[in-house]
Amino acid sequence: MRHKKHIACAAAAVAVAGWSGAAAADNFYACPSADGDVVYTNFRRAKSCKLFAKGSNKPAFSRRTFIKSGGKVERNWAEYDAVINEAAQKYNLPAYLIKAVIVTESSLDPAAVSSAGAEGLMQLMPGTAADMYVSDSFDPRENIMGGARYLRVLANMFDGDLVLMLAGYNAGHNRVQKSGNKIPNIAETKDYVRKVLKHYFQFKKEHLSAQSKTGGEGS
Repeated sequence: MRHKKHIACAAAAVAVAGWSGAAAADNFYACPSADGDVVYTNFRRAKSCKLFAKGSNKPAFSRRTFIKSGGKVERNWAEYDAVINEAAQKYNLPAYLIKAVIVTESSLDPAAVSSAGAEGLMQLMPGTAADMYVSDSFDPRENIMGGARYLRVLANMFDGDLVLMLAGYNAGHNRVQKSGNKIPNIAETKDYVRKVLKHYFQFKKEHLSAQSKTGGEGS
């Protein structure tokens, strides 16, 4: 994640039953702050706040993506599977999406730091980490929960459009919106979306294959 942004969430976490159900409906508001900045929040805390993005009750991913799955990525997930599944359930996301973002962002290195200052498994910028209630980005559990929370914010903001969510995760939601709700014309962002989607489809295929063998419905 390369951008800087300011998004505030309500203290209460989004309550969900599981990623296969409908997303919780959260409206997001643009609220001017005393220092002239704009704070994006999912509760209208002042009369000056204007509706910024309407929440969605649709499933998290309702639109088709355009990139087919690619080569296989082998990783040892045993250390992180439990918290990934917890985050997937809590924020109504597929576990294989969280895994795809982690692989693309950090290659499973919890100590990773980018040249822009993004930290940890899901490469949270310090400002984003604070907005997502992450106090230590190098703590794998905190980082994964914070990254998943931010993906949920983007899912609600972009009406479940997976491509726009990923573009927003990399470039920032403002750039996506200023581009007419399309992937910004930024080479890094276009490449990022392609990479995440490649891993996403691969992990989804593996997930469905495992389900067919066990007859289960886990995330």
